[in-house]
Parts: sequence; structure tokens; C-alpha cells
Amino acid sequence: MGVCQSIFCPNDREKFRSTKGHEQFAEVQELTHWKAMYDSTTISNSVFFFPDAKLPCFRYLDDGKLDHHHRDKCKFAHEETSLVKLIRVMRLARRTLDICVFTVTNDSIANEVMAAHKRGVKVRVITDDGQRGNRGSDIEKFVQVGIEVKDDGNAGNYMHHKFAMIDDRLLVNGSYNWSVHATLSNNENVVVSNDPLLIRSFRSEFERLWAIFKKSNIQYNPK
Repeated sequence: MGVCQSIFCPNDREKFRSTKGHEQFAEVQELTHWKAMYDSTTISNSVFFFPDAKLPCFRYLDDGKLDHHHRDKCKFAHEETSLVKLIRVMRLARRTLDICVFTVTNDSIANEVMAAHKRGVKVRVITDDGQRGNRGSDIEKFVQVGIEVKDDGNAGNYMHHKFAMIDDRLLVNGSYNWSVHATLSNNENVVVSNDPLLIRSFRSEFERLWAIFKKSNIQYNPK
């Protein structure tokens, strides 16, 4: 059974017709949103490979089309690079965005995380304690805007995961660190999956770590 069928089957439609209230209406809207995404894109069960040649132009990301005058002068990418595709996946979040990554130093991704938080998505971030305090880390930006962040608090080991879950409907996972160096220089991969079994397994791991890790007092102090 395909995802579109499983998240919006006839039985569900009948159930939703009989429900009342704001919460039920919001749930219908969310399911309709995700059904539209699955119908109109091929994001689910995709693989993105890095490196990209350039970082994305955000005018291209937001508008999709640019005049040749701007394109000729802009040093950034005006095409569907792997990072552009990853950002488009992140923009699908409407309810929750749970992130568990070793490092976040790519401002393009960090801006999307903060934008999700700003539009009302519940964002939680787990990261490595040593990487959190490094120069160039975007983690403290998250803390400053009110995103809850936890780290492993263990200088002897690494919190080395690189995965995220979007509304518990998409899993993003792979070798890719959320850094500019990984984006432009490394051979990396990101797999986007809507497989319920995989999502449940990664959800269990995220909640396990969230329960045992504590908020850190590490602050970013550039020298």
C-alpha cells in the first residue's frame, strides 16, 4: 500500500467527516498537506548525493525563477542541488522537526531550522557537546531563539548521528554532516524515507537520547 493511500484512505475520510472541533480539523489539514506533497513531488524514498558545486541562492529557493541579469551576477547555485532539495524537504515541516546531528555549521540549513521554529513548528535538537561549542557552530543561535537543545555532555565520546524526522512522516538520514565543508567538499549521502518502520526506529532512538541527555551550559565564545 502506498503512503498516499495509507495516510488518506476511505475509512479515514469517513472518520474525519464525523469528527468536530479544531484539533480534528487541524489533523485533516495536515493529512491533506502531506497527501498533496506525496502526489506532487518525488521527495519520499529519495537519495541526495554531495558534494554540490555551489551553495544555493536563496532568491532562487524562494522564487524558483530569476531574471538572467541576477543569475549572471550571482555566485550561488540557481538549480536543484542536493542542498536545495534537502531544504525543500525541511520546509515541509508543519508540526514537528526533531534533529539529531553531530554538527551544524551550515547557515543555510540553520536558517531553515529557525524559520520552522518561527512558523510554529516544534523543533528539538540533539548534538555533540564538543561540536556545539566550536567556532562557527549554529547551535547557540537555536538556543537564543528559543529552540530546545540537548547534547551528550561527554567529552570522551561523540554523538555522531546525522538524522532528522519531519512530522513523523519523513526520515532524513545519511553520512552528511550539516556543514559547508560537507556540502561543498565531501562525498556524502542523504536518504529521505517515508518508511513507517524506519521512522519508528529512529523515533525510539531520538526519544531515548532526549531522555538521558541534559541541556548544556556551553556557550559559543568566538576568539
